[in-house]
Amino acid sequence: MKQVHIHGKVFDDTDFKNLVIGGQNNADTIQFVLPKIFGNEIDFSSSDWIFTITYVNKEGEGDAVLLTKSDSSKSENIYLDWKPSQTATQVEGKLTCQLSGTKKNTDTDEVSRFTTKPFAIYVDKYLSPEPITQMLPSVIEQALEMMAEYNADVQHAIQVGEAAEEHANAAAGSASESESFSKISERYAKGTESGEAVSSGAGFQDNALYYKNLCFEAKEAAEAARNEAESIVNAEGAISTVISENLTQNRVLISTSNGKIAASEITTTLLNYLSGLTGNVQTQITSKLNSSALTLKNASYTAL
Repeated sequence: MKQVHIHGKVFDDTDFKNLVIGGQNNADTIQFVLPKIFGNEIDFSSSDWIFTITYVNKEGEGDAVLLTKSDSSKSENIYLDWKPSQTATQVEGKLTCQLSGTKKNTDTDEVSRFTTKPFAIYVDKYLSPEPITQMLPSVIEQALEMMAEYNADVQHAIQVGEAAEEHANAAAGSASESESFSKISERYAKGTESGEAVSSGAGFQDNALYYKNLCFEAKEAAEAARNEAESIVNAEGAISTVISENLTQNRVLISTSNGKIAASEITTTLLNYLSGLTGNVQTQITSKLNSSALTLKNASYTAL
């Protein structure tokens, strides 16, 4: 409750600071404090006096509300209570108000009026920001991107291993073929004694030497390819657990305590249940629980 005191017919402006937040509904009570005897001649404590508060927002919309009056024999003041409704606080900015009292003399039908000077209450804006996570990738999206990268790395390693093994087998076949041709050339060279035959044999020997060199290079290439394939097959690190065996289907990839890639107990079906989230789940649940309005079993309850 906030008390606002009158001086003459003017309310103290400082009493209205930090008073009303936009969209409130009977959240705070403003209590106007008036002297029982005003100007040494008007007795406001009389039950005949009826007080109202009239307000107009910056869009020209307003209303007049009857105020609840109370006093005490021990006090020199009367107290007028006003709970601004949501109608009064729905527009932020300046809310121009005026307090007035009316008393009707039943004997003479004479009407007495008391009106204060207009005063302003400033309705502060109610903040309702958009979640920051709507402008950033969600945790789930980031996790899916990381898993996609892991999968791509694993597939690439498998493809490299298969290609290396195929290359090694091809190189070994080429080496064997070159070595066989070299042996045939040597047999031709040794199988003749005539000058022409010797010359031809020398040519075959040159060819044999050439193919021997090719064979040596092919063997070296095959050995390098085999080493590369073995290195991949015996790879260490995160992918070593998925080189030779398949993972359980339709499961979310995780990193184990040893830093290895593994399939978790969470299925892709469960993961898809998180689709559409815009932020931290606990934060959104807490926000709902702390909301000023809750709907329970088809009944609406408003938090004060």
